[in-house]
Amino acid sequence: MKYYRFYLKANRKLLLCMLGIILSIDLLIFAADLENMGVDGYWKPLLISLGFTVLTMLILIGLIVFKVRKDRDFLKLYDRLGPCQETIELYRRKHPKMRVIDHLVICTYYKAMGDLDEAERIISFVSSCVMPDIRTRAYYSEILLGLRIHQRRFQEAAVIFNNYNSMMSVYCRSNPGAIAVEHYSHAALMYAMSGNINAALDAISLMDKSIRRERQLAFSRNTALMGVYLIGGDYRKADELKALMLRDVKDFDGFLFESNRGIVLKDIESIETLFDPRAKAH
Repeated sequence: MKYYRFYLKANRKLLLCMLGIILSIDLLIFAADLENMGVDGYWKPLLISLGFTVLTMLILIGLIVFKVRKDRDFLKLYDRLGPCQETIELYRRKHPKMRVIDHLVICTYYKAMGDLDEAERIISFVSSCVMPDIRTRAYYSEILLGLRIHQRRFQEAAVIFNNYNSMMSVYCRSNPGAIAVEHYSHAALMYAMSGNINAALDAISLMDKSIRRERQLAFSRNTALMGVYLIGGDYRKADELKALMLRDVKDFDGFLFESNRGIVLKDIESIETLFDPRAKAH
């Protein structure tokens, strides 16, 4: 059932939008014929319209159920193994006609695996593709920025951040969620590296709306905050936050995929490797 809940939650914006539009039409039909309420057959058009509303919503939910059933074997594999070559191969088989968004998903898997060379190859290919919508462009910009940070190409990362920040700020205000948290995490790190710790902390605070919708994103927020503390040289706070996350991740019950626990641990280790000079000394 958790996969069904995930897909319904992921498509809730579409479902609510469609429901709002159709109910508005129902309301207009009701209001337009209000003066004829006592006439025989008055309710017939409204009942037909409401029936169409119910049918439309059932069709949309049915399509989501069909999608889950189609992807169930991949979801179970990812739940068990997380990003790895096996899940990537199965993902490719599930998407024989790879769209831009599919290439970006594969890129995130390679990045999570630590294979930055393969992630770079894919992001270079995607950069020459047409990106049809703002969500795809937002996803691309954050993957590219995150990759440059992990490659320690910080000057290039700063240029990318400056180029995309205006677009991403607009997008994230109206689209809270994983991409928004990724953007604010990167923004916090970029501001901290430029010496503006206050701006970095402000970026951290902008994640609250996204975290209220999806609790597991709190680990992304805290990992970025740990990075800000490390960059700023506040090792005590960084160590305390790391210890808190390592304790909480063991018993956290909000992960959709069990493999996400391992991803959180890898993210913490990656931030430590990137920004903690004490880690380089060992």
